[in-house]
Amino acid sequence: MDPSMTMPERAIPLYGLIPTTLLLLVPLIIALVRIRSTPGRFVIGAVWLRLVMDAYAPYTTPKIAAGLSINAVVSILVVVVGLTMVGLRYLRLVWMVPIYALVAIIALSAFVNHVPMEMVEQMTKFAYLVLIILGTMRGAQDVTPPRMAGALMAAYLPPLFFLVTSIALGITKQGESDGSVSYVGGYTHESVFSIALAGGLIAIALATKVRGWIRVAMTVAIIVGIGLANYRTTAVAMLPLILWLALVAPLRTLSPRSRPLAVTAGGLAALLVIVSVNIDLGARVQSVVDFASNPTDFMRPVSTFTRQERSTNSGRAYVWAQYAEAYADSSPLAKTIGHGPDSWELVFSVYAQNTILSYLFEFGALGAIAVCILWLAMMLPLLSVPRPVRTPLIAMHGGFLILNLSTMPLWQIEGVLMYGIICGLTLAYAYQGQAERRRPRPLRGEPDRSPALAT
Repeated sequence: MDPSMTMPERAIPLYGLIPTTLLLLVPLIIALVRIRSTPGRFVIGAVWLRLVMDAYAPYTTPKIAAGLSINAVVSILVVVVGLTMVGLRYLRLVWMVPIYALVAIIALSAFVNHVPMEMVEQMTKFAYLVLIILGTMRGAQDVTPPRMAGALMAAYLPPLFFLVTSIALGITKQGESDGSVSYVGGYTHESVFSIALAGGLIAIALATKVRGWIRVAMTVAIIVGIGLANYRTTAVAMLPLILWLALVAPLRTLSPRSRPLAVTAGGLAALLVIVSVNIDLGARVQSVVDFASNPTDFMRPVSTFTRQERSTNSGRAYVWAQYAEAYADSSPLAKTIGHGPDSWELVFSVYAQNTILSYLFEFGALGAIAVCILWLAMMLPLLSVPRPVRTPLIAMHGGFLILNLSTMPLWQIEGVLMYGIICGLTLAYAYQGQAERRRPRPLRGEPDRSPALAT
C-alpha cells in the first residue's frame, strides 16, 4: 500500500520532507567535517539520522519484512556501526555496569515470562544508550566537551526545521486527551517531538565555543517549539536548565561591575512577562506535584475514581492507579521480576506515563530498583566535574528525572539519545576534573603554566 494513502493529518508530505532534509544535510556535513573524532561523528550522525527519520514516520514505522520496520532495521545497523566506531574495549567502563545489570534483569524477566523475542527492542534501546554515552564521552575527550556540544547542535536541528515546514504547510496535530492543537513537525507524538527539542538545549548549554547569537537564536527557537508542541511536561522538566541559560550563563560574559545591572534588568523583564502573560502549565503536570505531595490519594482502588477524576490531569492519576493496582494483584514472582517486556500492551490501553510504575509492572521490583540505581550512578560523576559546568549538568539530570515521573523518555529512542548525551558529557567533564586535580600545583611564586580547563 502506498503510505501516502494512509498518511495521518499530522504528517508532512514528501514535497515538504525532501527539501527540508536536503537543507539539513548542510549543517550536518559541516559538523562532521569540523569535529575530528570518530566516536563523536558517530553520535552526531546517529542523533541526526533518528531525528530525521522521525519526520518520515508514515514510511519508516510500518513493518516491511520479518516483523521489522525500517526504523527497527536502521536502529540495528546503527548499533552495529557504533560498536566499530566507539571501540569495544570501552564497553568495560565501570560506569556501564548499572546499565548491564538492568539489561540482565530485563532478559531474566523475558525468559521467565516466556517472551524472549519481546526483549529485542529493549536491548536495542539500551545498546543505543551505552554507545551514545561512550561516543559522546570519547568525542568530548578528543575535541573538548564544548566543541563536542557545539557539533551536537547541528544534530538537533531537524526538529526545528521540520517544525518550520509544518507551520508553513499548516500541519497540526490534535491533542489526544483535550483536543488542543499542537505543532509537532510531522513527528508521531508531542512527547517525542518535545523531547527531541529538549535534547538541543542540552547541547546549547555546554557549547560555549559557539557564537553567542547562534546559541541565543537556537535557544529561543527551541523554547518556542516546546510551547507549540503543547507538551508541558517537557517544559517543566527543562525549566531549570532554561532559567540557567537565560539568567546565569549570560552573566559569565559580563564584567563583575555590569552584572548587578544585568540581573536587575533581567528580573524586571521576567516580572513583566509573568504579569503580562497568562502562563498556565496546565493540569497535565499538576498531577506530578499532587502525586509527590500525597501519593496515597492515587494509590487507591481504580473503582473509586469518578468519571471526572479519570479525565483530570490528562488521566495520569487514573493510569498510575491502574498500574499500581495491577502490580499489587500480581503473584510474588511477578512482583519480583515483572510480567515481561511490553506486557502492558496486553493489559492496558496506554503506557504508564511513569518509568518507575512501568518498570514495576514489566520488570518487577528488581527492575524498578535497577533503573533508580542507574539514575543515581550516572549522577555520581557530578561530584568530580568542574564547578562552572556542575549547575547546568545537575539541571540536565534533574530534568530527565522529572520527565520520568510523568512520561517515559527511556521508552523512546529520542529520550535515550538525550540521556546518553547528558551522561556522556558528564563523564567527560568528570574525567577532566579528576585530571586537573591530579596535575601538580606550581610552587609559590611560580606561574601556573598548566593548560586551562575547557568549560
